[in-house]
Amino acid sequence: LARALRTTRLRIFITSRPETSIHLNFRAIPEICYYDLILHDVSRATVDNDISIFFKHHLGIIREKCSLPAGWPNEQTITRLVQSAGGLFIWAATACRFIYDGDGLFGQERLLDILEGDSSTTEPEEELNSIYIKVLENSVNPRLKPQEKERYFEMLRETLGAIVLLFS
Repeated sequence: LARALRTTRLRIFITSRPETSIHLNFRAIPEICYYDLILHDVSRATVDNDISIFFKHHLGIIREKCSLPAGWPNEQTITRLVQSAGGLFIWAATACRFIYDGDGLFGQERLLDILEGDSSTTEPEEELNSIYIKVLENSVNPRLKPQEKERYFEMLRETLGAIVLLFS
């Protein structure tokens, strides 16, 4: 339908992983203007600024949902979170989801839990591992009975075990 339009110009922004088949198919369409942007070439300062904006927006949503004070979180906290993210948006998104899932009762505690430790000497991948561990540690509902927890852990071990085996 878009190809039939002759008087209206459309701009469509599409992003994807650098898959060869996708790259070649876009190059094969003569009517499009195609630009390659390699994210690893974007300056760290630009990425950190974008992650800071991401945190401010999503933590603002959490602040409203949980009726937290207007100054929450402060600028220093945002800066520490950006440093911990290590340039990885997946870390920032996981952290926000983890805090949000804590509802009004545990959101602040979860934020403090994320901020524990010194991220200045930690590699971004290690930071990503640590946030996933925190999420997993807090994923078990505390209201489960002991036998329900044991069954839950058994199911988790089976699932994660299968993933690890497939990966290796």
